[in-house]
Amino acid sequence: AAMAFRGAPPVLLDPPRQAREQAEGLMDALCRGDFALAETMLYGSWELGLDRQPADPVGKILWNAYLDSLDYRLCGELYAAESGLFQDAELLTLDLSSVTANLSRRCQQLLQQAVAEAEDVSQLYDEKNNYREALVMQILETAAGQALREDGNYITHTLSLHLCYSDGRWLVAADPALLDAIGGMEVRR
Repeated sequence: AAMAFRGAPPVLLDPPRQAREQAEGLMDALCRGDFALAETMLYGSWELGLDRQPADPVGKILWNAYLDSLDYRLCGELYAAESGLFQDAELLTLDLSSVTANLSRRCQQLLQQAVAEAEDVSQLYDEKNNYREALVMQILETAAGQALREDGNYITHTLSLHLCYSDGRWLVAADPALLDAIGGMEVRR
């Protein structure tokens, strides 16, 4: 129950335990990579699209590193504001842009090194005179691994999770700050 006095912010007298549990459940699901469950905890009908694995090996390496980086903590207690009930949280994520920023340069350096170390051009080129696919994939995977170790930065997103009561349960509103924090991926409604 919340009380509001003229001109004063609302005061939360009896915080609903289920609301905080829903906020915590959503953050747990996101950090475990259970995006299907997370979608059911959002207000409205959302398809986050985060459960689709990248098709290429390098994309998988980066995506798995991103998933492994996810962590959160709830900050403080539930509180009421004029626009509703809120729970503050912090979400830690790998900054993929810091990892991919120099990936092309790393690939070029590794390719130049492979060319310099090759004993025979057949190690580099296939019968169509293109770089061997296995060599290209090896270089991409090595560059991604180096970038994760050397360039990977982490971002802490400070969120105010807006909780909505709908159809007998608490749900978290999928506001832009939350959606950007959980991946900056394309989200469809």
